[in-house]
Amino acid sequence: MLDELAPASWQQVPEACNWKVTVENYSECYHCKLNHPTFSGGVIQPETYNVAPQGHCLRHTTRSANLERMTYPIDLGANEHAGEYSSWFLWPSFSFQVYPGNVLNTYLWRPDRVDHTTVWRGWFARGGERTDVLDRLIRQDLETTVAEDIRLVESVQHGLSCRGYRPGPLVIDPDQGLNSEHSIAALHRWYREAMAI
Repeated sequence: MLDELAPASWQQVPEACNWKVTVENYSECYHCKLNHPTFSGGVIQPETYNVAPQGHCLRHTTRSANLERMTYPIDLGANEHAGEYSSWFLWPSFSFQVYPGNVLNTYLWRPDRVDHTTVWRGWFARGGERTDVLDRLIRQDLETTVAEDIRLVESVQHGLSCRGYRPGPLVIDPDQGLNSEHSIAALHRWYREAMAI
């Protein structure tokens, strides 16, 4: 099936923040339940969300929302993974995620300036065919999760620019639970290694 996929939609999403800010936001989901009600209530089950570093990759996994709460229809019988959400962030700036129902989405973070990043988002479908369900999901994602994340990352960038800002410690759960910042620690380690610091 993978060889049948082709781009169905591309968006360039400008964000007024450093690329590391937006990548960090993407690399955890403890903010999801509070900040992304549509994604957390109608696409995934946030309580099952897990992020696991694997090499220079962050693997996100969770289950889909209950079918009666899903914001778009999925066929759980399509294959064994149809009821799952999976994402793979590949250091330093690319990710792909498979939404419940086997919808493929990609991100490519492109730093424009120290305080500006463009996120290239791609949606893929069999033969590149746009369907009503895919169009609804794309629009929902842009109007909710993407818009909500833009507000978050731009607010963080503003905070980082304040003279009184001092970085605090990361909260790390040895069991790598949902509220742990172990994935952010992995990003920091990879950045220091890349910069040979």
